[in-house]
Amino acid sequence: MEALRVLIADDERLSRRALRAQLERLEGLCVVAECADGEAALAAIEREEPDLIFLDIQMPHLSGFDVLARLGPESRPAVIFVTAYDEHAIRAFEVRAIDYVLKPFDEQRLAAAVEHARARRRERTLSGQMEDVLRTVADGASGSSGVPHARRLLVRQNGHASFVATREIEWIGAIGNHVRLHVSENTYVLKTSVSELERRLDPSQFMRIHRSTIVNLDSIAQVESYGGSDYQVVLRDGTKLRVSRSNRDRLLRDAQ
Repeated sequence: MEALRVLIADDERLSRRALRAQLERLEGLCVVAECADGEAALAAIEREEPDLIFLDIQMPHLSGFDVLARLGPESRPAVIFVTAYDEHAIRAFEVRAIDYVLKPFDEQRLAAAVEHARARRRERTLSGQMEDVLRTVADGASGSSGVPHARRLLVRQNGHASFVATREIEWIGAIGNHVRLHVSENTYVLKTSVSELERRLDPSQFMRIHRSTIVNLDSIAQVESYGGSDYQVVLRDGTKLRVSRSNRDRLLRDAQ
C-alpha cells in the first residue's frame, strides 16, 4: 500500500518540528505540508490531498474544529488532533477524529495513532472495492461495448446498503456534491453528481429538465406554463419542478 500522505497543522514551530521528526522515523509516511494556521491548512489540504492530518486545536483565527467544519465530512482526510490539553477530547471524537494525541509527543503513543490511521485506510480501501462490486451488480451486465444503463442504484441508509430500482425513482435533485433520490414516500442520498447519474440512466425514461433536476418521464402528470415562457412539470403526487428554458422544447416533444 502507498505511503500515507501527511499534513501537519500547528501554530507552534517547535511543536511542528518535534512532530515531523518523530513521524519521519516511522515507515510508510510522507509529510507533504506543514501549516501554521487554519487558513493555510485548508489551502494545503485542497492542494495536496493528504490522507492524514495532524491538527492542532488551538490556532489563531481558525481553530482545529473550525478547519474541520469547513471540510465536507465525506471527503475530508483522517484527522488526529494534537494538543497540550485534554479538555477537548470528547468533542474531538464527536467530530469523528480518529485519535487525540497530547503534547509533548510520546513516540509509542504517536506510532499507535498512525497505525490507527493505516487501519482506517485499509477499511476504506476494502469498502471502496466492495462498493465497485455492488455498483456493477446494480448496473447489470451489458452485452455491448457501451456503458449499460443502470437498472438499480446502490444506496446507503442507517448503516445498511440496499438497491433501488431506477424505474421506481420519480425524480432526482442535486444537494451540493450529492443527489437526493425521491422514491414514493422515501428519499435516499447518493454520493454522485447529477451529470454522472444522468449518464448512467436510460434517456428514454429519464430526462434532465434543469441543471439540478432529473425526472422520470413516467411520473409526469402534466406540463404547465407559468409566467409567460417558463414551464414546470407536475408529478402524479403533486410535486412541481421547474423546467429550464434550454430543456423546455425537448421536454414538450419527448414527454408526449
